[in-house]
Amino acid sequence: MNKVYACSDLHGMYNLWAQIRDYCDETDTIYFLGDAADRGPDGVRIIQELLKDSRAKYLKGNHEDMLVTCISEYLMGQSNHLSWWIGNGGSPTYDALITMSEDEIRMLVQKLDSLPRSEWYRSPAGHRVFLTHAGTDLEFTEWELHTYFGRKDAYLWDRKHFGAGRPEGEEWKNVFQVHGHTPVQTERMIWRLKNPATPETIFYDEHKYNIDMGAIWSCRTALIDLDTFETKYFYDMETFKETCI
Repeated sequence: MNKVYACSDLHGMYNLWAQIRDYCDETDTIYFLGDAADRGPDGVRIIQELLKDSRAKYLKGNHEDMLVTCISEYLMGQSNHLSWWIGNGGSPTYDALITMSEDEIRMLVQKLDSLPRSEWYRSPAGHRVFLTHAGTDLEFTEWELHTYFGRKDAYLWDRKHFGAGRPEGEEWKNVFQVHGHTPVQTERMIWRLKNPATPETIFYDEHKYNIDMGAIWSCRTALIDLDTFETKYFYDMETFKETCI
């Protein structure tokens, strides 16, 4: 009751979203950190439910960014970036969207385009949590990362923050991050070779919690409590038995 959670990167796995949706009660808050669609079959359905759910605070991910770019072009009779999106898993989302009326598509695109790229959450205990899709270097704003370091759309796409420690200074001691974007399996293999590959759990690095569980491959997702950082995991065993073994 009155819990504040975050989840991310469901990628069209509706059964995982349905479990999270039903687990949380009407007084809870659910920060969704982007990438509701693509790769899996039911991304548009998840997007629509997130946009209607009064408990959900929906942040933009890089797959929402691709959807907005490509479907905006589609509405103008263009397909300049379509192969880029399809190559990143956009086919099931594209196929679902083009069955809708143009007015329905335009309204959905407008809503996704206006999603926030970041949020701060302050817990009753006093710690602060910075929420983005991709994670970031907290000492710089997204504008600074773009302007001074050439890292465009860092909150949506960036991975260059991996390995960066907590910013120095007393003001950062009670500040944490929660993000998705990079499956924890990938982060462990590429950036943290010293750690075992344990895809069943989120990845924690000093002050950053990565909650992207690679749902489309692992058939699991994570829901993290932003007050305690305790995490509950959900599994789509039916899909796992069919496709993930």
